[in-house]
Order: sequence, then structure tokens, then C-alpha cells
Amino acid sequence: TAGLPMYAQQEWDGTVIVDKDLFGGDNLFCLRIKGESMCDAGILNGDLVICEPRQYAENGEIVAVLINNEEATVKRFFLKSECIELHPENETYPVMSYSFSELLVQGKVVGVVRGAHPTFSR
Repeated sequence: TAGLPMYAQQEWDGTVIVDKDLFGGDNLFCLRIKGESMCDAGILNGDLVICEPRQYAENGEIVAVLINNEEATVKRFFLKSECIELHPENETYPVMSYSFSELLVQGKVVGVVRGAHPTFSR
């Protein structure tokens, strides 16, 4: 989600074929965005974000995170001395602060696909 954090539900919704040369990496995963909190970074409601799986983030990177093993969100990551801040890219949404134990980075956003509809295998 790129709005307020939403309940994370691991659900296979289909397959999206992407050009490896365009996004790089292996074992990429994608998330469908719900919300407008990242619109100033060009990530819009309904977009698919392509993520490189990893469990760490550098300051300023846009990442997919799991909050308290329940809620997922896509935000800009900032490590502070006593907490982690997740910054939206829309001034109408608040910066969110979490203790280190509350967050688990799932991946770094490496691309955005707009208007994609997953294909389903039978």
C-alpha cells in the first residue's frame, strides 16, 4: 500500500513478465499499490511496484516494509538513532516512526509498472 499501512495478505495474483535488463536482479516480486501517499515519487494508486527482495535499506530508498508482521506499506526509509522513519511522498500524509523491532524490510523498489494486468497460469 502507498497510503496508510494495510493488512498484509500474501496472495498470488498472477505473473507479470518484466524485462530483466530494465529492472535487473533475479527473483523480483511486485506489489499492487493502494493509496496516494507516494504519488509525488510517481507511484500511483493501482500501479505495480517491482521490488528486489532484501532485508535491509539505505537512507532515502523507497522500500516495501512489513509492520508488526501484519501491515505492509511502501515508503521512503530513514534510519534514525532511536527509530526508523517511513516518509510518504505526498505532503498530506504523515511521517511514521517505528521502533527497530516493529519493521521488517521486504525489498527495495526498483521500478514501477502502470496499467499492467497479471496473466494467470492454469
